[in-house]
Amino acid sequence: MNKCVSLFTDYIRFIEVMANRLTVRILLKDIRFIEVLKNTCLIHTTSETVKSYCSLEVIEQQLGGSTFLRTHRSYIVNMRYIDDVAENDFVLKNGECVPIRRNDKLAVKQAHRDYLFSLARGL
Repeated sequence: MNKCVSLFTDYIRFIEVMANRLTVRILLKDIRFIEVLKNTCLIHTTSETVKSYCSLEVIEQQLGGSTFLRTHRSYIVNMRYIDDVAENDFVLKNGECVPIRRNDKLAVKQAHRDYLFSLARGL
């Protein structure tokens, strides 16, 4: 029962960001990855890319961890969408690549393996 409740809550959780002077709600399950280019935060979802001017740290706090992994100082990826792990990138199911920071590459890859292990155990 607890597993069902946690799955259900993941599908209704969302973040709120300012985009085009409006508050936009984005479901966490729809976010593939988030990147920062200059002062712009680009939230790549399954249907669109939302452009916001908030910091990656603010969004990271809203995400609350769980399936999201900070792979680089400019990237956060939703591990549900990772299809493969390359030498220096995570390859997503749609073919896009999210870079992994060089300094802590093994720890980032281990965090992804831990996530996969928790899925396999049903946690």
